[in-house]
Amino acid sequence: MTNSLLAYKFVALAMMLAEINFCGNQLNLHTKLPIKEENVCSVFIPDPKFIGFGGRIDTYEYSFCFAQTGRLRFIVKLNHQHGMSLIDYQKDLSSKKSRIDTNGAYNRATNALMAIGVNVSKLEKFYTPTIEQRNYIDQPTVLKLPIFDVQWGPKAIPIISVTVSGIDDEVVSIRQQDDSYSTRPRELIKNTDRLLAIRDDEFLKMTREEKIKLIREYAAVQYGQRSINH
Repeated sequence: MTNSLLAYKFVALAMMLAEINFCGNQLNLHTKLPIKEENVCSVFIPDPKFIGFGGRIDTYEYSFCFAQTGRLRFIVKLNHQHGMSLIDYQKDLSSKKSRIDTNGAYNRATNALMAIGVNVSKLEKFYTPTIEQRNYIDQPTVLKLPIFDVQWGPKAIPIISVTVSGIDDEVVSIRQQDDSYSTRPRELIKNTDRLLAIRDDEFLKMTREEKIKLIREYAAVQYGQRSINH
């Protein structure tokens, strides 16, 4: 039997956007905030019965991913190459100077993580950070790019990593393969089974006011009007 998912997906999208807007404000993301449903160009919210809470929301500027918990684990800026090929993009970057060094990149990365509730002190009890500035090889010259990768854990698959642009001090990406160092809420939705029991045909008959009430009823985190935009 197929689960009724319309009510669940409606509430999940609202709560994901609320968490995205909370974190976006904390990070001062280079995009218009708050992000609303009309700003979203792609949504994937799977059936929680199979993989638990999770999903991906893309705007034209950023991709946001949740996996298994209510924590926002991946924030990745999209289209930062401005339509250029990777080689042309790297060539263009190699002509620009970085305003920060590796220490500055580390400070920016750790400030960003702490802003969204990552316990950096706890993280660094287990993992020593590595900070690398990216290179571009233009034979026979190796040029430094104004892009820095700050990582904790194995280099192949870091536990947590942050990419910082040295041009404007912008956080290009945050990836938390392990979100156990985050202090953000583990759940965004409560009483999921009861929410899933709402049939699709029942949800489709709901008024806008009833749908907003649905969000309030099943929201596990209270954000206020500035973050929830339904």
